[in-house]
Amino acid sequence: AHGYLPRRVATYGRTADFNKHDVGGLARLTDAGLDLAYWGIESGSDKVLKSVMKGDSKKLLLRAAGVLQYSTLRISAMIMPGLGGYANYDSHVDDTAEVLSAVQPEFVTFLGINPKGTRYDTRMRAEVEAGTNRPLTRKETAQQMIDIIGRTRFSSRIKLGCFDTNVDKVGLNPLAFGSVEVDCDYL
Repeated sequence: AHGYLPRRVATYGRTADFNKHDVGGLARLTDAGLDLAYWGIESGSDKVLKSVMKGDSKKLLLRAAGVLQYSTLRISAMIMPGLGGYANYDSHVDDTAEVLSAVQPEFVTFLGINPKGTRYDTRMRAEVEAGTNRPLTRKETAQQMIDIIGRTRFSSRIKLGCFDTNVDKVGLNPLAFGSVEVDCDYL
């Protein structure tokens, strides 16, 4: 008997994974049925990525975007508004928008941070105590999402997602609106 073959296959991909491949390598994966990769970009800012020990840099993210632009692999990018706090607000917005503009994902999902009990939480508390940084308020985090969307140059329709805790059990989103499709002519 013949087994069932899925029509679409999705995976989680890391920046390092994409950078291991050339265009031909990604083509072989998509020819084999890989359709979509969920990519946890989180931020395009070197300052923010370093502060959360992501192991990525803006340069590595842009290199991966360059490989992906010649691929038929669809990308769902995950971005974390509020990451890096107030001291990194502008770099998080500007550099993330630059990376998203290069990637041209089909989907962008915002995952608000819920750092309680993490090393990030400990580090942020120390920065607050030192007077060098603070977490964003819910309103500032929502504004940061709007700023990232507004500064990204999307070339086609984009599906944006920001879910409440009924869907996203980990994140803490200040502005849950579900999933919407946006015509980029209006951005």
